[in-house]
Amino acid sequence: MNKKSTISQSGPARRSLSTRRSPALVRLQAIGAAATILFARLVAADDWPYYQHDPWHTGDSNAVVNPPALAFAWTAPPPPPSTTGYSTPVIVGNTIYATREGINGSQTRISSFDLSTGAINWTYSGKFNVPSQAGVGGGFVAFVGAPPFSSSSLYVLDPITGTLRYTVPIPEGPGSMMPTIVQDPISGNVTAFVADSGQVSAVSLGPVSGSVLWTQFGLFGGQSIPTVVGSSIVLAGPNQYYAFDQATGEENHFWSGGGFGGGGTTVAYDAARQQFYVLEDYDGTTPTLSAYHYTDNDHIRLLWHRTGAGVGGGGSAAIGPTGKVYSAGNSVIWELNPTTGATLRSIPGSFANGVTPALTNNILWIGGEEQVFAYDLVTLQLSRAFNGSRGSLNTPYDGPGAFADGYFVLDYGVSYGSHSFDVYRAPTPSPTPASQLGNISTRAFVQTGDNAMIGGFIVQGAEPKRVIIRAIGPELTQYGVPDPLANPTLELHDGAGALIASNDNWQRTIIGGIITGDQRRDIRNSGHAPGDGRESAIIADLPGGNYTAIVRGVNDTAGVALVEVYDLSPETNSILANLSTRSFVQTGDNVMIGGFIVQGTAAKRVIVRAIGPELTQYGVPNILSDPTLELHDHAGALIASNDNWQHTIIGGVITANQVADIQNSGHAPTAPTESAIIAELQPGNYTAIVRGVNDTTGVGLVEVYDLQ
Repeated sequence: MNKKSTISQSGPARRSLSTRRSPALVRLQAIGAAATILFARLVAADDWPYYQHDPWHTGDSNAVVNPPALAFAWTAPPPPPSTTGYSTPVIVGNTIYATREGINGSQTRISSFDLSTGAINWTYSGKFNVPSQAGVGGGFVAFVGAPPFSSSSLYVLDPITGTLRYTVPIPEGPGSMMPTIVQDPISGNVTAFVADSGQVSAVSLGPVSGSVLWTQFGLFGGQSIPTVVGSSIVLAGPNQYYAFDQATGEENHFWSGGGFGGGGTTVAYDAARQQFYVLEDYDGTTPTLSAYHYTDNDHIRLLWHRTGAGVGGGGSAAIGPTGKVYSAGNSVIWELNPTTGATLRSIPGSFANGVTPALTNNILWIGGEEQVFAYDLVTLQLSRAFNGSRGSLNTPYDGPGAFADGYFVLDYGVSYGSHSFDVYRAPTPSPTPASQLGNISTRAFVQTGDNAMIGGFIVQGAEPKRVIIRAIGPELTQYGVPDPLANPTLELHDGAGALIASNDNWQRTIIGGIITGDQRRDIRNSGHAPGDGRESAIIADLPGGNYTAIVRGVNDTAGVALVEVYDLSPETNSILANLSTRSFVQTGDNVMIGGFIVQGTAAKRVIVRAIGPELTQYGVPNILSDPTLELHDHAGALIASNDNWQHTIIGGVITANQVADIQNSGHAPTAPTESAIIAELQPGNYTAIVRGVNDTTGVGLVEVYDLQ
């Protein structure tokens, strides 16, 4: 069955291009910038932050999901009468973002859910005329909405708090597709691509405002989500296929067949082969899978076509980890050779109309009329069937749901009265890891305003983590450190930037937030009581999430201080991970020194980074333009160093060029003058030192990421 309406034989007319200038980047508050940076970096390779996993809409993730081991965990709140359920879920870290579309005057709700528990973190609601599903990317959540009797705008939300940051008026109307939001890895610029049946726009998203960069026109059918293909985006309606240059909007109407109409498909792009796949009517009303080679926006070449039982209309193709192409009809799934289009293998079955496969770690997932099926791609045997499915809904969102390590989120689709999504979860493993990061600290010169010291860390896992956080100053005198911060204060903020605990002098507990009782005895009994009464400390039981500790001097005093986080519950399944500290880097004794411990019995693979220029995109002033990085062991011996991550310095624990490994880690710095080191570290204490080249100074960020 095809998602098409009437077909006309008249060809499309080429439309004019309109452009607008993007606004100047404005300065962010320090905490807001830190939260945005942290959110952007929480996206892991095994998350599912887009419909069909990524901006290329491959439908393929390396998430490890064992279908027989999954158990039902929770379901999103059911829809009230005359509306839809929560649908089209995406996953970032421990968060699901999903949309419940309002119908007949009811409220549309965009909500953030805790992946492990189902608790709602926040909800943004309003009345809109056929809003889009919400997209996530570049540190934003965005959707297209048109309030009653008003024009459409792109609504841009904060992903941590759900607060409306701003709106951008756009020409696309009600019924627009989920925005595809991408961040340039070099410049850091964020662009949302938005399409409806006849228009597509590129919208620049800044920290506090956005603007339309360009708008183009075409016959997209109404169900084509923009796909990133090289430096272009590609959309496809029935018999009409288009590519647009991401930067300029230049059009390449690379195929025009015999007609056009309602429908459309979301293209899948294989970046390794520079091939993309369009499953749509090609020249008439026969669903056709077409493979194209992409060189650039002006050079797109047809490679092959397939039609038949394994090419059902209304869905899209998926791309496996080795480049094989997967396409489905009602009675069979085809596995195709990407070079020739020849059928390699097939899976017989009974599948819904217009469905799109998804893949996770040698498992293929696809929807039937009433169930979602998971097939083992090695044996082609059915691994498990899950009750529930989107069935044969005529919608743009045809995949089975979303995935992350140990999770399957089953999507029922966008329709009147549809069930909200279900979450299946693997049992939580009880063994503790062979090694983990712990007991982190950073020493730097604390100034005022944006130059306070900001330490970030993440608690990962289902159980709360008990920690003590300390701000140390006078105690440093006994170690010969000059100019210590005489009276440090400490604040603890959650992932939304909210203040959840504070202290000024650890022997006087400040009740408020998560601190509900006197902590002096607990601090003494922890074994980590500060050595001076003017120093600060907080004990907290923190659920999974990201946290920020800010150290300042009382009455805006300045000096060298130490911010530390100690793990007081190593026996839990939760861990400290992805550690970072931001401060003003000076010279001599006032460089930034980050310390961390590898705990356990096995080596730990980490990437250590020194960041400066990247902070500019978050509005941080006076950045360290060219940071260098040294890594020392517990004895103080230099074991690795770097100045500009694209040039590996061989020596110590670094025995080979690391540029490719850094790029593949997912944590490559965005500026070539920033530094990075990948190291396999045995259990023990380590110190990372950040300086400026030629004794330059400025705000820098030292980070440690666990690569295992």
